[in-house]
Amino acid sequence: MTTLIARDPSADIHEWYEGEGFSGPNDLILKPIFLMCAPDSYDPRSEVHEEVNGYVENGMVHGSDSVEFVPQKAQEQFVMLRDKLQSLGASIVLRPSTAGLLDEVFKADPSLNLVKPQFDDQNNLQKMCFRVLSSNFCHHARQPEVSNQQSDFVFVKNLAHERYGVAADLHMIFQDECFGEGTGDNIYDPARNVFWCGYNHKHGEPDPTRGRSDLEFHEVIEQRMNFADRCHPLHVADGFFHLDTTFGVLPRGEVICYPGGMTENSLALMRQKAFADYGLNEKDYLIEIDRADADKFACNFVAVNDTDIVTSAISDELKEKIEGKGYKVHRVDLSQFHMAGGGAHCMVNRINQVVAESILTVQP
Repeated sequence: MTTLIARDPSADIHEWYEGEGFSGPNDLILKPIFLMCAPDSYDPRSEVHEEVNGYVENGMVHGSDSVEFVPQKAQEQFVMLRDKLQSLGASIVLRPSTAGLLDEVFKADPSLNLVKPQFDDQNNLQKMCFRVLSSNFCHHARQPEVSNQQSDFVFVKNLAHERYGVAADLHMIFQDECFGEGTGDNIYDPARNVFWCGYNHKHGEPDPTRGRSDLEFHEVIEQRMNFADRCHPLHVADGFFHLDTTFGVLPRGEVICYPGGMTENSLALMRQKAFADYGLNEKDYLIEIDRADADKFACNFVAVNDTDIVTSAISDELKEKIEGKGYKVHRVDLSQFHMAGGGAHCMVNRINQVVAESILTVQP
């Protein structure tokens, strides 16, 4: 493992952590790269949010009041997550925290990203073409995170060229027609090559305990990310503010879901689009969880590769169910981040997700 500290043109200092076994330029595509942000400015206490940003982002997770916020413990848990991902082969782009951005540690939210690689005749990576759809936060106080995320991609572009000799194109997409919040609400499913898009209808001023994204945002993804007819909107239930708090997809197409986290109609739609359309038996592909595991952010996991799944301190029973599908579960205590409504998936954003060939086929 190596660490490189470098500067991008905006003078932000980023740290680059190569994953275990990183062997050269092609691993910029073959192995995952996650954006993360140091939690130096992170503070989930509602009174701090109210004073600094004029809104309350936390308080929606049952049981969070029983956990005391300890900054040093949050730092330790963050490092444990970073080190676990790196040990499993993931590389990390770590940006410093920004004073006043209390939730910047949740890097899933400011953008969603896909990349198209280009190879030469010897199958060496020659170019990375990034397509980045920036978020439009329903809480204006989080909007500065978007410009920071843009600088992260500039750093990655420069890193790829200067350190590994790989060219990179950045296509940044902005829109302000509707609210939409990155990979927290828009989960890419490589087994089906679709996006699952969480939303909740707004009634008056945004409520942090309800959904953050608008229904129309899935249309933005279809049009701007070239995913026509491959986005499935799911209406999250009140209290499940992002889709990744109630729904997640494993690499081979299995779904982990808390049924109470979305409306009955959306649950039925998900079952149709995820299983019935593919002729799949739900008993083999659907892992339903209870409220206790939902509150432990069991759906909020990170798939590092086709086998390794990093998640919070979920129950032994659920761990056995997931491992019974052929995966290896790695549990990390992230209780300090649960206080603000975040888990492992919330804290990372994969920047080199390649648009996949579906391994599951829709049945005629």
